[in-house]
Amino acid sequence: MGPTSLPLGRRRLLQILGASGAAVSLPLGAGALPAAASPHGTAGESAPEDEVAATYYRVLLRHTRWSETQWDEARGIYTDKSFGFAVVLGHAVLLTRGSYDAELAGVDRDTLRRRTLATLRHFAASNRLTGGTQWGRTLFFDTTFQSYFVLAARLLWDELDAQTRSLVDTIVREQAAYTHALGTGDDPASGSWTPNGPAGGHVGDTKLEEMGIYAQALAPALAWAPDDRRRAEWAVGYGAWSRNEAACRRPTWPTRPAWTAFRWRGTQPGTSTTRSSWRTTAPSARITRRSCGGPRGATRRTSWPRRSRCPRC
Repeated sequence: MGPTSLPLGRRRLLQILGASGAAVSLPLGAGALPAAASPHGTAGESAPEDEVAATYYRVLLRHTRWSETQWDEARGIYTDKSFGFAVVLGHAVLLTRGSYDAELAGVDRDTLRRRTLATLRHFAASNRLTGGTQWGRTLFFDTTFQSYFVLAARLLWDELDAQTRSLVDTIVREQAAYTHALGTGDDPASGSWTPNGPAGGHVGDTKLEEMGIYAQALAPALAWAPDDRRRAEWAVGYGAWSRNEAACRRPTWPTRPAWTAFRWRGTQPGTSTTRSSWRTTAPSARITRRSCGGPRGATRRTSWPRRSRCPRC
């Protein structure tokens, strides 16, 4: 018999689907989400319907018609092609929250549960961090789908056998250990992908997403390995990457001319319209209308290369 379905609120649904972000926000216990986690209370209690959450849930049910195309009947798992097995996260949400509608999903609940659990067992064992060779550990971008996979396993924790639970726990801990050991260096398994250390990018690319990958790889261990002696070190690394990511400086462009601009906001003479504009601080500069397709009132210096970016862009 499957886990009890619970009412699902908008915020909880978005947290669950947020994968690594949800991992940090969830309780630090080893089990699946408790009934108290639902903003609508426990099963059996009457609660007002959250229309937005209901819409998301309905869309997820319909999406299951596509996710079932990822099932490989010969192998008895959802496919590993393009990380197709990551559909287990959506399935885990449907199986543990809301009111499952088999007609809308296109598959009965027992079949979806059986296939999802079989896929979790297979890919927990085939992960490189648990001795497998099929997938996992590589920061770009195995760890993204690994986050989805781990969260699905946690949602269905009570349904998993002891060996699979142990393997998922190993994935969480060893991924954090591997990422922490890299420090601010690049992952040798990820080719040319790099956050450019703590400096990030500053020429056309902030490297914000790349920094986020490092933080994402550490987050599950902070949520689900509170007893690990290495957790304090992982927390330091997670904090450094996430703060650096959030405070990443704005990129500049090689073609940007060396002049100082400031933005003013006020009422255009003779009108009641409030607009924003860029002006140069150089009094001798000749100012013309901007040619980069920006809003009215925005200006640029004529010495700019015609195809280059201006501060407003």
